[in-house]
Amino acid sequence: MQGRALVTGAADSQTCAGTTTAAATGRYAGVISLSFVGGQLVSVRTASNALVTPSGAKVGMAFADAQTLYGGRGTLITAPSGTKAMVLPVTGTALALVLYLDATNATVASIGGGQADRIESSARTGDGC
Repeated sequence: MQGRALVTGAADSQTCAGTTTAAATGRYAGVISLSFVGGQLVSVRTASNALVTPSGAKVGMAFADAQTLYGGRGTLITAPSGTKAMVLPVTGTALALVLYLDATNATVASIGGGQADRIESSARTGDGC
């Protein structure tokens, strides 16, 4: 992907063995970060309010509003640091969306999506892997 200029800054993660991180180019430059394992995309994350989920959630919105959008479909989890995230499985797939909250646990700070087991584990442990 780097050879076709679809990503930039590809580098082996210093904290997650076997993971390569990169940034998007083009229209998503500075908007999304990407994680790859074995050359396959496993997760995408944004801290930009320019992107909106199909249900209407976006970075910067009140967590209470995000909960209203998703109803009881999500599971609220707490990382060892005390920060919280809402994990939303994508029905019928091995994918999930995660709304990561800010330090006050009142506002959506970033949104990630990808392989459910990987991103839920990351939210649960706070290790980013």
